[in-house]
Amino acid sequence: MNRSILILLLCAPLLGSASHIVGGEFELVHLNGFTYRLNLVLYFDVEHGSPQAKDLSVNARIFRKADNARMMDVFLPLVSEAPVLYTQPGCSIGELQTNKLIYTATITLSAFNFDDPQGYYVAWERCCRNYSITNIFSEPPVGNAIFAGQTFYLEIPPVVKDGKPFIDSTPRLFPPLSDYACKGKPYYVDFTGSDEDGDSLVYSMVTPLNTRGSAGIPQGGTGPRPYPDVIWIPGYSLDKVMQGSPDLAISTEGLLTVTPTRTGLFVFAVKCEEFRDGKKIGETRRDFQMLVIDCPVAVPPVIKGKKLADADFASKENMSVTFPHSTPDTERCIEVQVSDLDILNDFDSFIEKINIRAKAYGNSLNIQEVKLLTTSATLSKVNPTATFRICFDECPLESSVPYRIDIIAFDDACALPLLDTLRVTVTVQTPPNAPAHFVQPVDDIVEGLQEGEPKKIWPVKVVDDDGDQLSLSYKTDGFQLAQVGMDFDFNQPIPGIIEDSLSWDPTCEKYNFSVKRSFAITLFADDQDFCNYNKPDSVHFKLTLIPPPNANPVIDTDITPNQFERFVDGGKKRLFDKFEFNVVGRDDDANYPISFEAAGIGFRIIDYGMDFPIVTGLPDITSHFSWPLDCKLIDLAKKDSFNVRFIVMDRNNKCKIYQADTVNVGFKILPPINAPPELTMQNLHPETTDGLNTVSTFWGKPVELLFTGTDTDEKPVVDNVKIEMIGATGNVPPEGYAFNTITGQKKVETKFLWNPDCSIFKDDVFSNKYEFKFRLSDDHCQSALADTVNLTINLSDYVSTDENFEPPSVITPNADSFNDFFAMDGYEPRLRGDGVFDPNSEIGLPLDNCLNRFEYINIYNRWGKLVFTSESRFFKWYAPEAAAGVYFYHLKFTNKNYKGSVRVRF
Repeated sequence: MNRSILILLLCAPLLGSASHIVGGEFELVHLNGFTYRLNLVLYFDVEHGSPQAKDLSVNARIFRKADNARMMDVFLPLVSEAPVLYTQPGCSIGELQTNKLIYTATITLSAFNFDDPQGYYVAWERCCRNYSITNIFSEPPVGNAIFAGQTFYLEIPPVVKDGKPFIDSTPRLFPPLSDYACKGKPYYVDFTGSDEDGDSLVYSMVTPLNTRGSAGIPQGGTGPRPYPDVIWIPGYSLDKVMQGSPDLAISTEGLLTVTPTRTGLFVFAVKCEEFRDGKKIGETRRDFQMLVIDCPVAVPPVIKGKKLADADFASKENMSVTFPHSTPDTERCIEVQVSDLDILNDFDSFIEKINIRAKAYGNSLNIQEVKLLTTSATLSKVNPTATFRICFDECPLESSVPYRIDIIAFDDACALPLLDTLRVTVTVQTPPNAPAHFVQPVDDIVEGLQEGEPKKIWPVKVVDDDGDQLSLSYKTDGFQLAQVGMDFDFNQPIPGIIEDSLSWDPTCEKYNFSVKRSFAITLFADDQDFCNYNKPDSVHFKLTLIPPPNANPVIDTDITPNQFERFVDGGKKRLFDKFEFNVVGRDDDANYPISFEAAGIGFRIIDYGMDFPIVTGLPDITSHFSWPLDCKLIDLAKKDSFNVRFIVMDRNNKCKIYQADTVNVGFKILPPINAPPELTMQNLHPETTDGLNTVSTFWGKPVELLFTGTDTDEKPVVDNVKIEMIGATGNVPPEGYAFNTITGQKKVETKFLWNPDCSIFKDDVFSNKYEFKFRLSDDHCQSALADTVNLTINLSDYVSTDENFEPPSVITPNADSFNDFFAMDGYEPRLRGDGVFDPNSEIGLPLDNCLNRFEYINIYNRWGKLVFTSESRFFKWYAPEAAAGVYFYHLKFTNKNYKGSVRVRF
């Protein structure tokens, strides 16, 4: 081949997020147990990728599909790098150089952490793809550019299913896309992977995944899905990946095809779904890119055929040939001629390398039967054609049956060879042959032999009319002849005839017939003809041992009077009760003892506390079944119906033949009767009670409630009870309360305590409503009950007003118990001497609330000297040593000041 191709690709500057990614995928390979190998296969653009963009390691992450929870970070070091080779090495171009990078690590996926039925996914984000891509936006990540990275993505199943290990290796060994495509020419490539577990693989086209950001590797690592798609350039889409005719597509079996209509660099992605037993268990995504160029004009080769005796190569596309059985090996052949019009170009030195190969058509041919003496040649102007001889075996797959082969000629065109095919229908006649056949016995033997009869002998004779050497063999249905008293005597065969015999000694004292009494034997007779075409003749023996008479044992229970029932309703009982009944067995053959067995249908009786002693005897036996219904052994939520099969067996008769009778007893278990527990609530500050289970009060006043739980169950066990809070909500979340969960028996008590302050009010809202829920629950076996109490607490701020605030103006501290001190709050009204209440004693300061609180009072004399101060709103000034006269006070609240005077008079 002598062809030149020039391609120019534009590349942007390479930074941390450099243009270098061609594609790739994840692989997960099972090693042993719960140990796996995780591989990342990345394809790197050698020609345009910056060496600084080649990562020496990768940090992948595994997430749970159900909730995107991060399960594991996996450090994957780079372990190998190798070039991707062209299909036609001679077609290589410098602008298309790709290396395959493999990152790998061994990891453990424990059954405890990786058992979620929905499975898991592995992801890693990396930017950026090549900047010269034709069908998607992939711009250098500067400013508002539309960047394009790749998220490598793999879905995997759990490592255990239904409590058993679930072993899976994901699809792997995908062939890389090593070649470029030519504009206007069909392009094809096998894009299939392999699966070590034999799972079914289904392929489809998908939109490639982008990264969330333009950083080479996202800060903090890869986050959970969903991951964004790349953005198609207008005119391109998943349905028009390359705008080919036909466009890029992949069959469900993995054959990738396209006929490009324009040049460029095109990105695409393939999804490979993994199915086992008809259910999807995983998914692998493979991203790649395809280069399309203008290739030199080339035409495919032409192949024609002829028989050896024909003068011309007149057969094109199809031909037929028949060879008699007497045809010599050197003449059981055809010839094909290959030509190629490409050698007629203007270059005298131009040469074309061509090859041929034979391919079976359908399943009718063992390709080894086709002999290609030569498979390649070089065409030139001097030698414009090449001739190949193709010969056929004298013994094809079937005698005298036509079969078809395709003789394919392909050239060395770039980037993929061009083809032409000649389909040849071949018939090779084989020598006639008479098959071997049985003359004794002529028909199949079907017989029953009574145990203890004398040995029986069946003569066997095989004949071949051609006198060929014979062979005689046999096959049984899973037993050895000698172990059941049979023998097959082989005589020395002579050409054309074999005489043998089959014998059987059916004696129980010598041989064991307890497991098998019917026996199938097939004899095969075959001759050694030239091509071994004839199917062996066969004859069948179906022999049965007839045991001596023996009565079958009979089983019954005393649950009902019916002696012949096979299914008995054992009744219903509650946990802590007990099932009891007798099982009776009988055998009229008093010489052979019988015995009992019992087995749960779908469970082991020992796991549930059932007791049934094994009894052996004759002729009648009895055993007592007892089942105390233990709450610790029975979980009614999982199983409340039980079926027990009782078996009486006779294993000790003459031929040790198993004879038995069964009866099935069904049981229904009910939960025990449970008296419900009762929860009551008592408000220890009843003045705050405001309706049923409602408390209304103010901050600074304690909320105290007593919860009492009672349970009257004493038999068969005393219940444990627990009081707990199961809900606490409000327009502002409640804080600062105290409540202790309490457990005990019969009667338990616990308190709810809360002394709220102003911190409970938020955002200038001074009336809060809280909802609490309390539960008393018991642990009564399989029928636990509970009682609940709902509590509403309304907490408000005080309304503070000075509308009726009139401080006293005169005090008489003369120790007459009337008007002896100056005060504004915190004392009872006092009677005057005339028996009338002193109105000055009824005054009160504005109430403290969360916005305005009493801070202090200062009292000064007329010269401004401080004579009294207090920070208590319940102050009392007795004016000790104070002279009569006017005094001035300053009353300070958070947001307000009061000033006034008081006269001291004696």
